[in-house]
Amino acid sequence: MYYWLLITHGVALFPMGVFLWNWKRRKDTPSIFMLIKFIYGVTFSLLYHSHHSLPKEQVFTTDYDYDNWALLDGYACSSLIFTTLLYGLRVREPQFYITSFAIENVVLVVYLWEIKVLLLHGIYLFVVLL
Repeated sequence: MYYWLLITHGVALFPMGVFLWNWKRRKDTPSIFMLIKFIYGVTFSLLYHSHHSLPKEQVFTTDYDYDNWALLDGYACSSLIFTTLLYGLRVREPQFYITSFAIENVVLVVYLWEIKVLLLHGIYLFVVLL
């Protein structure tokens, strides 16, 4: 199963190489920004998905860390989608960073709110069942 994990996440090497090549040719600073975001997104995704796809003796994350990796994976990959859209639309530098920062904060608030809502919903069900 871990081969699929490496293959699917290895596909991210192509856009990362394009961003690096773009920066070397044109000194396009949003390309370095996108490269860093891709590195974080792939790393968090590997740590999150390795927990349930690797055999128990090869898992290097704990059950305690699982929720943290789930949050970081969802946050990094969701914000990466919006930032890639901004990059693809060629939004220029000051607006690119400002909009990306604003979208990332909204995504983070939504993720934290969703976890809190699920926790409150669970507490409500527990109280109702008592």
